[in-house]
Amino acid sequence: MPLADNWLMAKVRWAVPCTAHRKSGQPCSAWSITGGYVCWTHGGAIRRVREAAQRRWQHELIFREIERKIERETGQPLDPVWMMFIRYAASGDIATWRRHRRTREPESA
Repeated sequence: MPLADNWLMAKVRWAVPCTAHRKSGQPCSAWSITGGYVCWTHGGAIRRVREAAQRRWQHELIFREIERKIERETGQPLDPVWMMFIRYAASGDIATWRRHRRTREPESA
């Protein structure tokens, strides 16, 4: 399989490792549920967690489609800062966007 095919597959999959830890203190080695941040064993089976993960995954698919359409229209990749702005604006979390921008803007000399 060519490298390009692997790259395309990785764009579609939610490949996030579980953020929970075992009793021994070691991080969990399982992958999280699609759209979530924990595996099935560490809370991914709970209905509330699955519903939040489903919403998160649906938003992710919408944002990916927006990004593809903008890239198709302009003929060039979308600037990651603009894509982040679109994500924050769509979620209604402009306060987080402003805090993020303040921490990333270079200081004037």
